[in-house]
Amino acid sequence: MCRMIRTFNSVGQGAFYTEEFTSNNFTMIYDCGSYKNKDIIENEIKRSDLNKEIDLLVISHFHEDHINGLEYLLKNYNIRNIILPFLHPAEKIEVFLYNSNQFIQNLCLHPKETIQNISEFKDIRIIFISEDNEEIHDGEPIDINNINDTVNSGTEISITKQNKYCKWVYVPFNFKFTQRNNDIITIFKREKIPLTIDEFIKFYFANKNKVINAYKKLKGDMNTNSLVLYSGIQKQNKYDCDVVCHSLSHYPFEYYRHYHQVGCLYLGDYNSKGMQKWKELEGAFKKYFDLINIIQIPHHGSRHNYNDKLNFRDNLISIMSAGIDNTFKHPHASTVKKIVLNNGIPIIVTENPPTRFVQKVMCHF
Repeated sequence: MCRMIRTFNSVGQGAFYTEEFTSNNFTMIYDCGSYKNKDIIENEIKRSDLNKEIDLLVISHFHEDHINGLEYLLKNYNIRNIILPFLHPAEKIEVFLYNSNQFIQNLCLHPKETIQNISEFKDIRIIFISEDNEEIHDGEPIDINNINDTVNSGTEISITKQNKYCKWVYVPFNFKFTQRNNDIITIFKREKIPLTIDEFIKFYFANKNKVINAYKKLKGDMNTNSLVLYSGIQKQNKYDCDVVCHSLSHYPFEYYRHYHQVGCLYLGDYNSKGMQKWKELEGAFKKYFDLINIIQIPHHGSRHNYNDKLNFRDNLISIMSAGIDNTFKHPHASTVKKIVLNNGIPIIVTENPPTRFVQKVMCHF
């Protein structure tokens, strides 16, 4: 039997999701942050009762509310593998300008050096996921201990010590945003601001106002690469899987059999709005749709990121992490309404511990 505990932790306006396989002592974390409040994420990490050894940490993107707990994790846990989205120089520069946190600034510019300088665990591996225009891996899953430092989007990554009848995989996909990347390059070239990292840093500290004024000419909000992750069994098989859901503040869930539907789609802040964005997401993950029973609604339930098609099947548990009285008014009323109209099950996880949502997954063979 394969047993796993999946937890959507109570960090409010942020993201901190964990999967702990009790059958083989494998632990995965997807994102680790809380909006402008490191105390919330650090306290939740302490309360999470995680093993001191984390096998896999996946970061969706470099917004502070998804990553400001990373420094604490690196100092207090042995993290074996970290998956990051690959950033082009222009994207690194935008992350640097968008964030005031020095650790995040250093991380986006020099990720390997920054992580290795902080981590007490010197065997840590940093793995980058290439963008969706690369050739997608098509074949047998690759064991996490055997993958390269750069991995194609869509590669199935398997965890160690698995039963051959129930293969659990992680499938990361790094979506790029070409238009905004091109806009940054165009504006910076026009203003004669260098785009190579080392030259940009020198120029920035000598010409801060010029760089900031040029950056302000960009329309919209920061839209870095968003790394989406499927976690679940690789494909249907003849063995049954069960899910039990627990939350102190939500309507109690019955013990029920899902057969193969034990997967989760973690969406970070992915912008699924519009037909083109949906087609990109569907093209990457449609083969797993029949295996999913829970989705993390992107960007805390923002109406600007939600697409009706995300609730592609009845009774999908739809998780939204949002702070109590957050200034963004997340989740938006229209998002919750559309989830219900599409026969989804909306669950809001705040910084209040009783809203923490936990699944117990059991695959029988």
